[in-house]
Amino acid sequence: MTMVVHKASGTTFDVQGVTEAVVLVGSEITEPRAPADRVAVSQAAETKAIQVQSNQITDFATEVERLYESVLR
Repeated sequence: MTMVVHKASGTTFDVQGVTEAVVLVGSEITEPRAPADRVAVSQAAETKAIQVQSNQITDFATEVERLYESVLR
């Protein structure tokens, strides 16, 4: 699977809410623009057991970002 960012926010996967046991594996995630502050995978504090492994992530400022409660307040 190949994914390209098209959102103005710059996040390809934005995992939020009460989300649990998601595995993102074997994907190609590419950002065609300059990296800037773009994030390939963002995980909100409420999420659990989100696994990002064996992916080809290119041209992002941050590959995986985990937000914590203190950041959200």
